[in-house]
Amino acid sequence: MVTNTHTNHHDDTRVPSTSELFSIYGHHRRRIALRYLLDHECPVSLDELATFVVEHEAVCTDDRRCVSIELHHNHLPRLDCHGCIEYDIDTNTVERAFDDPTLKTAFERATGTFG
Repeated sequence: MVTNTHTNHHDDTRVPSTSELFSIYGHHRRRIALRYLLDHECPVSLDELATFVVEHEAVCTDDRRCVSIELHHNHLPRLDCHGCIEYDIDTNTVERAFDDPTLKTAFERATGTFG
């Protein structure tokens, strides 16, 4: 697969291509996690993020462990790899990397949220 990534020359941050952004934002749990990180003081714990996802999806609280595992092994590493977040697996803390206006604008356009 060919990707057209570029570098933000202000801080040398890699900015995902359009196709990568669709892939990143294509899963509802990644969108929920990113929205939470935009709206809350960071860093946040994996447990806090998993609890929010469970509440937002209105799934059984018994599923929180499964959601936490899925975030830890799948969604957070993907978001980290693409520069959307910084995920520290040693401390299980997550921070947004939306200081880059390109990533924030892309997220807001992809999810229909602005501001």
